[in-house]
Amino acid sequence: MKKITISSLIPLILGTYSQATLAAEEAKSDKEVEAITVIGSRVAGRSADDLPVPVDILTAEALSNTGQIEVGRMLQAIAPSFNFSSSAISDGTDALRPATLRGLGPDQTLVLINGKRRHQASLIHINTSVGRGTAGTDMNAIPAAAIKRIEVLRDGAAAQYGSDAIAGVINIVLNDAAEGAKIAISYGEYSEGDGVSTNIDISNGFALGDSGFLNTTLNIRSRGFTNRAGQHGSCQFSGCVQNADGTYLLGDPREATASRSTFRIGDAESDQLGLTINTGYDLGAGELYGFITYSSRDNESAAFFRHNANSGGNAQLQDGDATIPAGFLPKINTEIQDVSYNFGFKTEFDNDATLDISYTYGQNNIDYETSDTINSSFANALQYTSSMTAAQIRQSVPRSASAYGLELSLQTINLDYTKVYDSFALAMGAEIRT
Repeated sequence: MKKITISSLIPLILGTYSQATLAAEEAKSDKEVEAITVIGSRVAGRSADDLPVPVDILTAEALSNTGQIEVGRMLQAIAPSFNFSSSAISDGTDALRPATLRGLGPDQTLVLINGKRRHQASLIHINTSVGRGTAGTDMNAIPAAAIKRIEVLRDGAAAQYGSDAIAGVINIVLNDAAEGAKIAISYGEYSEGDGVSTNIDISNGFALGDSGFLNTTLNIRSRGFTNRAGQHGSCQFSGCVQNADGTYLLGDPREATASRSTFRIGDAESDQLGLTINTGYDLGAGELYGFITYSSRDNESAAFFRHNANSGGNAQLQDGDATIPAGFLPKINTEIQDVSYNFGFKTEFDNDATLDISYTYGQNNIDYETSDTINSSFANALQYTSSMTAAQIRQSVPRSASAYGLELSLQTINLDYTKVYDSFALAMGAEIRT
């Protein structure tokens, strides 16, 4: 396509310009130079205000002022384009909630701790929730009291970090105070009277000689479940027919007094213990640094309610069986263990060069158990014998079982080297991840 400059259109509007003037203007327009934008660099030293991409610096005070006790919900309250999705009856997703940036997948947001790559969670979201088919990072494994600030890059960073940073990068910077103890206790509940939460944070900083620090944080958190399911209007027992006006033709007298509050939709019940240690020591020629994070969480959520009229296709659990006199609400119990540690050495040279060598290991485990339930295969596993009646078999049916266990581990060896020259900067390095 032929480009037409503004100067070539001027004679059509104003006939007083000379040819020499027009030629000078055309020559001037030909000298325009496009701006050069740097889309990725490992070289540090630029402030957030100077960066050509959107970066949010969220301080510990800003996080605390949200009134939340979970890091994921704190970010959702104040970080633009960050989403921390809630779900119910989702087979573990309500225990490891997906965190996303800019509407992209949980596995496309890279999470760093002190600039080091954080491992992902072991759970793959399989239900119709946000991030189905992906595994994200457990944002609630780090206690909020252990955080100095959070840096959120709301733009793609694949040039620096790879395809898992397409949505952006979240860098959690841990506390590095060498003194000061703090104890914080909070309590709250919803206006409905449920979701009672208690949070205890104990943190302290210690000086290591004149050149080092050790900062520790212990977090104990308990949260009760919430329920906004409302009343369930279907029949609970066999022989019942619901009329168009909402009344019932009772096939079982128990239908008249059956509870309609059967389902549970809301936050899962959760108990968590977290420990974070951050340390650093200046050797003069460089700095030794490292951190340890540990989190243990027990969650209990509810599955779909099983009516008394639903035998599950099992001949030994007939409609109205005494084993399930009024139906039952199965529970989904998840136990999550998360541990990570890092150590490294970084130094600066006299020629404006830096070197950073580090090792990071992270592991996430989830054990999934169902309780307060009955599965047809449980009963079928108990065979009729001459010494066991059908009624005895029904009474012996297990009500809980281990469903599965998942584990994900990641170890990273990283080397970064940067050198700043008068007119350009050099950044190079290597990384091994297994």
